[in-house]
Amino acid sequence: MESHLIEQLTDDVVEAGAALFGVSRDQLSPCHGSMNFVYQYPKSETTYILRFTPGAHRRVPMVHGEVAWLRYLAAHGVAVSSPIPSERGRLVEVVPHDQGFTVTAFVKAPGRPVTYPDCLHDHELYYRCGQVVGRLHAASVSYVPASSALQRPTWRENFYQMRRKTPPFRAEISPALGQVWGFPPVIRR
Repeated sequence: MESHLIEQLTDDVVEAGAALFGVSRDQLSPCHGSMNFVYQYPKSETTYILRFTPGAHRRVPMVHGEVAWLRYLAAHGVAVSSPIPSERGRLVEVVPHDQGFTVTAFVKAPGRPVTYPDCLHDHELYYRCGQVVGRLHAASVSYVPASSALQRPTWRENFYQMRRKTPPFRAEISPALGQVWGFPPVIRR
């Protein structure tokens, strides 16, 4: 996470976001996150996840798109962490501060984190992951966002991928990959 975004997530922002979902700052425990700030909290004998997405990373409509897709997957039998509404009945809330933070909450998935190197020889884990990914893809094939504003970018349009520099070997083989896989060539900037 970029340092300027860490500085923007003040205690006031976290407190305001938590209050939107009916919890206090004191009930939150930080979890690992990479592109989001993630906390967990207990409420009514269930554990939930509270996620703060920096406005610099994703616009509000994109977060609405994520939530809509998760709801679609759940409705089609895929085991996902279901989004839950705020105290105002909204699945997506915004805490205005600098570029803002989009706040969402989800039911915490059961289970435990997969650890390295323990996972390397757990063939059952890979089999189960393959089953879940297969169900996710099967359900997603027929998914159509309600509007183009909710459509997530493809990997070719991914802002973070576009910022990365093309490795030297990739620039040499990119035209060939495009012919084989139907990709457009990588353009060096």
